[in-house]
Formats: sequence, C-alpha cells, structure tokens
Amino acid sequence: MTKLHIVEPKKTVNADYYREKILPVYLEAMRERTLFPNPKKFILMQDGATCHTSKQNMAFIRASGIGLWETRWPGNSPDLNPIENLWSILKESAYKEPKPKTREELITRFQKSWKNLSPGLLEKSAQSFKDRVEKMMAADGGHTKY
Repeated sequence: MTKLHIVEPKKTVNADYYREKILPVYLEAMRERTLFPNPKKFILMQDGATCHTSKQNMAFIRASGIGLWETRWPGNSPDLNPIENLWSILKESAYKEPKPKTREELITRFQKSWKNLSPGLLEKSAQSFKDRVEKMMAADGGHTKY
C-alpha cells in the first residue's frame, strides 16, 4: 500500500506535478518487495487524463520500468481501476461522526482510513477485475454496480 498523497492547496495536478510528486510514490512502492515480490506483476492503470498521458510522462513511465496498462478509456466510461473502490471508502469516511470541520481534520481522517485499509480488501478489489470486465461487457460497455 502506498502512502496517500495529498495535493497541496491551490495546486493543480498537471503533467509536471504528476511526474514529480505522484509517480515517484509508485516507483517507491514498486521497489518494495513486501508489497510486490514480483515487480513484473506491477501494472499501473491510469485513465486518459492529460496529466497521465502527456508525452513526457508516458516516456518517464516507460523508462522507469513500470508495467503500464496502455488502454485509455474516456472520462465517462465505466472505470475498471480497482482504486475507485478505495476512493469510495475514503469518501464515506468523511461523513462519519464527528465530521471533520477543517481541511487538516479531513486529511487526518483520510490518512487514518487509508492506513486502515486491509491487504485482504486490496487483494479482493484487484481480483475482482475479471468480474468487472465481464459485467461491463454484459452491459454493452455501460455502467455496472462497480
């Protein structure tokens, strides 16, 4: 599990920010043998956001040796990335009592929730990929319960 990256106030995640601040988190995780005993099984999934798909970032990813899921899907298509399940869990944590009143309290809540995600949940989410693809195909590429 990587550490949760919090974007600084008034910052935009553009191609440079993504390459300089976010991709290094993945590189560090990829080298962690307790997380990825076989680095050849590490696959980065990202959508078609311009910060992900800039020529510089695609070249950086390829040069870094990160396995990359090259398929890009449009923004409003069903998202097959298992990380979306985790974002949903974090979002739900923001509404638990006592509700955070400041940005700092919200960040602390998210960091705690992120840290408490179990490896079993992560494994289950990743293993559900085939099922999600099959359900999306059965829905003719439309939305599913995921």
